[in-house]
Amino acid sequence: AWEDLFVITLLIRLISHRFDRRLLPLDEDVYADYEVSFNKYIMYDTGESLSAYINVDEFIRAFTTPEDFPHIAVYFPTHAQFETFDVIVAACDKRGKRTLYGYQLKQGAGDVTPLNPFLKRDWLRDKWFHRIYAVRGKAPSKSSEITGDWIIPNEPEINAFFGMSGQRWTPRRWAELDRQPRRQTKSKPSAAADDVVEEASATPKMVTGGKKGRPKK
Repeated sequence: AWEDLFVITLLIRLISHRFDRRLLPLDEDVYADYEVSFNKYIMYDTGESLSAYINVDEFIRAFTTPEDFPHIAVYFPTHAQFETFDVIVAACDKRGKRTLYGYQLKQGAGDVTPLNPFLKRDWLRDKWFHRIYAVRGKAPSKSSEITGDWIIPNEPEINAFFGMSGQRWTPRRWAELDRQPRRQTKSKPSAAADDVVEEASATPKMVTGGKKGRPKK
């Protein structure tokens, strides 16, 4: 749920042309007019879906070139064991130069997953990622932190990213709601309600079916 909420907010910001100085620091002059895509420009050599990819380096090398520039592509890998990142943003400027932003999302305050040596080597050599973020549901309350190569945004920065409405649905808010006492009320069902129950029990149940989606990580 935390990953889905982040991706939805990210897409809303991109579609509405509302960058964020901390978590989405794109140049408004460079990206004054652009297109947005979601899990689109990637090559499927295996003939399978997005879930075929587990390694970051293979995933990035499979990126294809968008049809028009500038372009901002959002990738949300679906494999539960996908390496290091939960979300990757590939921003291509007017000349097609690609800049990558990686996001690692954890609902709590968990430790940052370190970059494997091969990814770190290629990242430093080829400068794949411009910035990488460790976005935590239980973020630092005051100042943001930098742990190794990772930027860990603080709570005010995360709230600013989600906006006035979205910040009410972050994991920290979930925890606050869990701590609030629940009020239980009992009401006596009316005679009309009894009639509805009787009628419903006498009516055959309708069973609906549908395709089950691939489980999320």
